[in-house]
This record gives sequence, C-alpha cells and structure tokens, in this order.
Amino acid sequence: MSLSCNVMKDIYVLYNDNALSNKTRDEVNEHLKECADCRGYYDEMRRLLVSRRHTAHTPRISEPDYSAVAKKLRRDKIRCEIIRNAATAAALTACVLVTAHVLKSENKE
Repeated sequence: MSLSCNVMKDIYVLYNDNALSNKTRDEVNEHLKECADCRGYYDEMRRLLVSRRHTAHTPRISEPDYSAVAKKLRRDKIRCEIIRNAATAAALTACVLVTAHVLKSENKE
C-alpha cells in the first residue's frame, strides 16, 4: 500500500508520537524517502511540535496559598461569632433594662 501525501499529513502526529503500527511506520518512512514535499512538511511540523513542547513547560503561576486562605476564613468566622455574641448580649441587656423599667413604673403606680 502506498500512502498519499494527504494521508501522510493526516497521520504525521501519530508517526511523530510512535503511535503507528510497524507496517504503517515503514510505509511512512518509505514515503518520506521518496517525497520531498512530505519530507519538508514533516521537518516543519516536527520543528513546530518541538517548539510547542518547549513553551508548554514554561513555569506556571504559583498556586494560591490555601493555608493562608483557610486562616483568613477561620479569623472571619471568629469575628462573626464575636459580633453575634455581642449583639445577643446587647439584646439581653436591653430586655433586662426594659423589664426593670417596666417593673419600676408599675411599682410607682
């Protein structure tokens, strides 16, 4: 079986990744020996893939520090609890004062 140039372009990535059967790989090698256009295409694609692989390994932006986020969430939770407790204490104090005022006014009458 002789591979056409169009088929070569379709299977180039598989060829480059060694994902072809031995028989198909041999046919690709034979075609590349005989076809200057496909050899040029192969060389250009290999160059692009190598270039792309090098840029794929660029350093990534550092991951967020989850321990710092967790610490902030705990601190915010504690603040909310303190505010809620203070509001509850203020409400109870107001109830006690109102009750004392009402009882005091009833005693005067």
